[in-house]
Amino acid sequence: MAISKRSLLALTLCLTPLISPSLQAQSPLEKQELVRRQLATHQSHRMLLEGRKAYAKGKYGTAYRTYKKALTNLPIGTATARLQKSLQQHLSDAAVAYGQALTRVGKYQEARKVYQEAIKLNPSSSQKVKRLTRYLNDPIRTNPALSSNHLRNVDQVRRLLYKGEGLYNLGLFDQAEKKFYQVLRIDPYNKASRRWLEKVCLQKSAYYRVARNHTRSHLIAQIVSSWELK
Repeated sequence: MAISKRSLLALTLCLTPLISPSLQAQSPLEKQELVRRQLATHQSHRMLLEGRKAYAKGKYGTAYRTYKKALTNLPIGTATARLQKSLQQHLSDAAVAYGQALTRVGKYQEARKVYQEAIKLNPSSSQKVKRLTRYLNDPIRTNPALSSNHLRNVDQVRRLLYKGEGLYNLGLFDQAEKKFYQVLRIDPYNKASRRWLEKVCLQKSAYYRVARNHTRSHLIAQIVSSWELK
């Protein structure tokens, strides 16, 4: 949040009665800097609370970025030492959770970057983060061929199969058939879609047999009725 010089001067005048006589003897520039640091500290504390809420909701990326911004903007000094330590710890926890979330969706490069930044901003978390990095670099535990695009395709295939099954249960076989063919365009070797297409074909074939028998009976009835004496 940008603060104009005029706002800083106004806040300085408001806070002047609360400042000790030794601070009142400071120059206006020093008082302005003091107010700026107080505002930055307050803002960092507010972002700490926002990060906690995001973390509790499972939004680890949002929490990580919020903690990082709060720690970057926090004025460093003895007065803010406790807040700085708290932010570093929260940042470390959020980085671990966020990195693991990125790993699960195949975003390995982004996960490595998060781990490196976590070590840089909080050296006390280096052991845990290094262990996760070794896990990330292990081709046996982590599939290097996995990508975020592949996982998106998996989710899309799952949704299409559910939609196709729903349409099949409603008797909308043509629409269900289109959904299952969309699955095959994404995953050509998907066996579930092939099985559903087989079921659709059986249902349509059964209908065509009934329709054929009905049409045959109707035509025979027309031929027979033509011999009726009027």
